[in-house]
Amino acid sequence: MRINDVSPAATGRSNLNYFMISNNIRQTREKQTTCLVFDQSIRKTPAPGPVRCPGRGRGFTLIELLVVLGIIAVVVGTVGLALRGGDETVALSNAQRTVASLLTATRAQAIMNGTNARLIIHNDPNEPDRYLRYVGIVREQLQPDGLPYLPRRWVPTNEGTRLPRGVYFVPQVTSPMPQGLFTDDWTAQDRDHRVSVYKARNSDQGDDTATFALNPEFPRTLSGQNYSEQQAGSQWIFYQFGPRGQLRGDDGSIAGGLAPENSRIVLTTGRRTPTTPELNNPTNLRGVILRPLGVFHLVHEAESFRVTP
Repeated sequence: MRINDVSPAATGRSNLNYFMISNNIRQTREKQTTCLVFDQSIRKTPAPGPVRCPGRGRGFTLIELLVVLGIIAVVVGTVGLALRGGDETVALSNAQRTVASLLTATRAQAIMNGTNARLIIHNDPNEPDRYLRYVGIVREQLQPDGLPYLPRRWVPTNEGTRLPRGVYFVPQVTSPMPQGLFTDDWTAQDRDHRVSVYKARNSDQGDDTATFALNPEFPRTLSGQNYSEQQAGSQWIFYQFGPRGQLRGDDGSIAGGLAPENSRIVLTTGRRTPTTPELNNPTNLRGVILRPLGVFHLVHEAESFRVTP
């Protein structure tokens, strides 16, 4: 019996049986057709050519996958380097602002107390965690008659602070220097022109550096304890301001002598090693140039430091 001949009259069955038979026939036809596509008139017609089910497109070849993975690796590497460079720039900027704030606070201490005050920078390679990164402020303690003690005494005015991770103070090139501090990226000219300058006196002597030793270790306490300036102890670089706020040299007196010229603080990025930091980027510099009257201005590029100390 043909399918189209199925009807309630021909079969003698009820309408319910007719509906069930028709439904079974429709399901059988749908199973026989693998995939159908719909045209604009919503009629079911067999798809031309090889029959493919929707959602089952051609897969990627191994070469295509390798190419895509290679592109992703290049993009990720480029973004990583860009972010790293951005982090170094931000850290340098933060360190520069920190040093500028500490210079302002040091000068204010000198003026308010009518005495010498020093911005001090840790300069002892035996303490690698602090070396060229730890910065503090001390002011000189005077006798009741206004004369300095001998040996001189210094009172801490803050607890000290570390520069952001990866940022270091660039010291003057003196002898001896820790081996490996300046990498091969630093030429001899860079080590002459792109470094900090901190002279104890207004002279042309290149080794007349403004350094001193404190005993005990700074800052052990801020409860009024003073620190005695000694030949031995933790080593510090200093920038000194006099009672009137001028940048002063150091001749052992309250007046401090004439202000050194070309004083400056240079900061750069580097990496820490077990023995000493490695300063590896002589072109990524920021810092401060100080004037004899005690004022200073910020420097944002390496070429601005190309002044002979």
